[in-house]
Formats: sequence, structure tokens, C-alpha cells
Amino acid sequence: MSDTHQVDNGDGTFSIALHYPVPDILNDVGMNYRAALVASEIGLLPDGRRTMLVSINPAEESLLDTGELYEHRLSQSSLLTQLQLGALYVSEQPVVFQLLQDALQDFEEPDMATYTEQFDLRQNSTLLNRITAALADAANSILNEETPVLERVDWAKTAIILPKPQAAEFIWALLVQNSSADVDAILAAPDTAFLAAVNTAIDQRFGSAA
Repeated sequence: MSDTHQVDNGDGTFSIALHYPVPDILNDVGMNYRAALVASEIGLLPDGRRTMLVSINPAEESLLDTGELYEHRLSQSSLLTQLQLGALYVSEQPVVFQLLQDALQDFEEPDMATYTEQFDLRQNSTLLNRITAALADAANSILNEETPVLERVDWAKTAIILPKPQAAEFIWALLVQNSSADVDAILAAPDTAFLAAVNTAIDQRFGSAA
């Protein structure tokens, strides 16, 4: 594992990822800073990961996922030496710690959506449309699996042509799997969360891919 990472973007620029430890202490409203970081989704990328690094030690990525580390990202126009990276790490540390304190010192766990709110969301047109798209995406992947599973393939053949009729059923997969989130968080969930919810529901219903 390393505190500093440098990636050549191939266009004359370099991306820097600096990993800082997050204090294992409570903020002003009694929530652990690490838990607050995860719940706040600060630093979360559109693909659902907390690191820009394609290749990273699994243990280090796990620490990022649990909020024990925070990735601070910078861009440079030239390649830095290890000595320069170390100096940059030290100089950015107070900036990062202040950023985390300002963002998280009063952060509270959002209230989870009530059953009534979840029931109302089942008719949300935006959620239904995104579930429909996720269903078609999942069906296409199943039809291209190397080792087909009959029940999965039979479902996918219909779903890829007529995904919308099933959206009302599969929307519950998203709502149940994100039951700890509030309404705003569910509505703002990335496409990866929709696809993950659909794939999990498919595996539960028809079995996982062989």
C-alpha cells in the first residue's frame, strides 16, 4: 500500500491520488467521521468506487470503501519524483483535513425512507424509466454470458424486447436494497446502483450465472 499514487494520462498530464487516514473519532453530532464520510458519498466517483486508480491493492481499496482512508485527487502537468510526491502529500494534508472537518463535523445519517415513501416511489416515472434501462442492459449481458443458464436466458429474451412491463416489479429490488437511504439519496442513486439492484434480483430469482 502507498499514500501517494501517480498516473500518466497519456496526454501530457498526470493524475495524483493522495490517500489520507480519516480520524476514528466522533463528529459534533456523535457520528464517527469514517461512517460520515461513507454516508455522505464525498469522494465517490460515478462508477461507485472511491478511487480513480484502475490498479490498486485490494486492501487499500477496502480502507477507502470503509472510510478509513480518503482519496484526495490532483492534476499535474509534469511527472513528479517520489520526493516531490512526498512533499506534496505533506503540504496538502492540512487542506484535506480542513475539507473533511468542514464537510463532516455536523453530518448526520440521513433518515431512511419510510414504507409510505417507498410505496409512493414505486410510481416515480424517473425511477421506472431508469429501472427499465437497467433491465434491458442486464438482459443483454445475460444473452452474452459464456455459459448460459436456461431460466436466465428465457427471461432475458423477453426482457430485452419488453423491459418496461417488468420495471414495476423490479423497482422493489432497488427500494429494498437501498432501504437505509432517504428519498433524495434513492432518487440520486447512480446508474450502477440501479444495475446492481437488478442483477441481484435476477440472481435471486433465476440463479446466478454458471
